[in-house]
Amino acid sequence: TIRDGERPDTIAHDYYGSSSFAWVVLISNNFIDPYHDWPLPHREVEAVLAAGYGSLSTAISTTIKYKKNPTSLYRKKSDWYNVIDQTSYDNQSDKSQFELMVDAEDDVYISVNSYDTMVAKGLTPQNDYAAINAYDNAFDENELKRSIRLLNKVHVANIVATMTDLLNE
Repeated sequence: TIRDGERPDTIAHDYYGSSSFAWVVLISNNFIDPYHDWPLPHREVEAVLAAGYGSLSTAISTTIKYKKNPTSLYRKKSDWYNVIDQTSYDNQSDKSQFELMVDAEDDVYISVNSYDTMVAKGLTPQNDYAAINAYDNAFDENELKRSIRLLNKVHVANIVATMTDLLNE
């Protein structure tokens, strides 16, 4: 788990004995862009939010999506899609207004527009969803980046030799 302020080069130094293996840390985790894929320190997340929303209080008060409350998720993910698809609409174009997002833990999210439309049409009670603000969302996404894998150090010499051969071809 990456601690606040750790960098690929410091992790490489601590684990592999050399900061020059930072690229191994990045590649092992499919990190292409170390500036955007690597987790930011807490202060930097707040600075990005303040710059993007004008202030931290605005980021906290801005709802960016809604999460289906676990107590009201009474169907499997695939069934939930079917419920949305089979609901009667005023016209077929309403279907495109619903933006569903399902994450790796099968949490169901919908966009603000989809939530507003569903509530207005009486398709779901308001308490079925919890509002997710920009502040919490940014920190949640940043925290997801903290869990990484490291290539076993016994394989590093082979990887370096293979990469050297490939680059010299």
